[in-house]
Amino acid sequence: MLKCDYLLMEDLVANGYKNVDRTVGLDQRQMEAVLKKMAQWHAASAVRVCQFGEYEDNDSDDHESDDSNDDNFKRCRDPFLDCLPVYNLDPQEEILIAGLEVEFGAKCYKLDIKEDHIVLEDLKAKGFRPTDRLAGLNKEHTLGVLKKLAQWHAASATRVAIKGPYPEHLNKGLFTEEGKALLKGLSEGAIKYILKSYETIEGHEVYYDAVKNMEEHIMKHIWQVGQVDPNEFNVLNHNDCWLSNIMFQYDDQNQLLDTYLVDYQLCKYGNVALDLLYFLVSSPRVEIKIKEFDYFIKFYHDQLIEHLQLLKYPKVLPTLVEIHTQLLKYGVWGFNVTLGVMAGANLEDAAGADFDNLLAETPEGEKFRTQLYAGKQYKEHVKIVLPWLLNRGALHCPNIDNVLQ
Repeated sequence: MLKCDYLLMEDLVANGYKNVDRTVGLDQRQMEAVLKKMAQWHAASAVRVCQFGEYEDNDSDDHESDDSNDDNFKRCRDPFLDCLPVYNLDPQEEILIAGLEVEFGAKCYKLDIKEDHIVLEDLKAKGFRPTDRLAGLNKEHTLGVLKKLAQWHAASATRVAIKGPYPEHLNKGLFTEEGKALLKGLSEGAIKYILKSYETIEGHEVYYDAVKNMEEHIMKHIWQVGQVDPNEFNVLNHNDCWLSNIMFQYDDQNQLLDTYLVDYQLCKYGNVALDLLYFLVSSPRVEIKIKEFDYFIKFYHDQLIEHLQLLKYPKVLPTLVEIHTQLLKYGVWGFNVTLGVMAGANLEDAAGADFDNLLAETPEGEKFRTQLYAGKQYKEHVKIVLPWLLNRGALHCPNIDNVLQ
């Protein structure tokens, strides 16, 4: 059975369930109902053993003893095993935030088989759906995502404070020698294409030279963003939180009910700027992403503190100033987002787009990278975001060394 710090159970009282008077006991009808349920339970467990073998030793811990060398699989699996609701064919286990029901994404089913596997719940069956990528997220949806991120961050920070560090591959994420080529291609490799795009944007003179001067050393500073500073408030970042990796649930009147994150394979432990800049620079609508940025951070911080307290986080709570300090210190990550996922989120003609060409040194790759940064909608976001990044110091990489040291 998977071990976890917290257990989240459905609120049965809300569904009309109640206890009987202990001193009175059960009548015949109630006894028959209990025996029927017990028989169903016993039948299900007997069939489970026939199909999948004996139950595991409760003292064992598959997660810690797994000796698989498949890092890609482990990156997908471990966040589910450590932070997400996890289900066996046995009674369900979930995370509890002090009695508050919180689900971060699709349920993950763990089968009693030797083969590596990930079996996820079909969220469409529960009414979840993605939003329109080109439309971007309005304020309500943006706040829904920030609340979910705050809950996720609070749970992961508390988990580390109580249980100790995550496995090494979750500390590194993409910030490995293998991932460096991808990060370099998405940063240094994109500069010449975006500069060509910037030349057609009104007011580009303000930030053009600053971006041009970053070309040779931007990777050095992006790499620093991924290094974990133990003196900062750190969390397990989703690390790929943008509107195409988010699903929303609505009621019959199309009112937003809940928000789920999907695709956890890039999770990385580190500063909160990794998730906050990635999401807020890439996904909200152009008219609110900068105008409401400080409000969004204040809302996130309020939610973070609320859930850290609910979880009884044993360390000093991070202040709003500390969150903003991380966002300024690692501001270059926001610029990196404009080179990658912000461009993808605003790609207007995606029908013939092949993202396999993003890093390809081929005519097709050249064409795709040009197309990625040439769209009218992308340029509208650049026009708003780049001056903001410049004014926050995010485009002055040579000056960041003193901050990072």
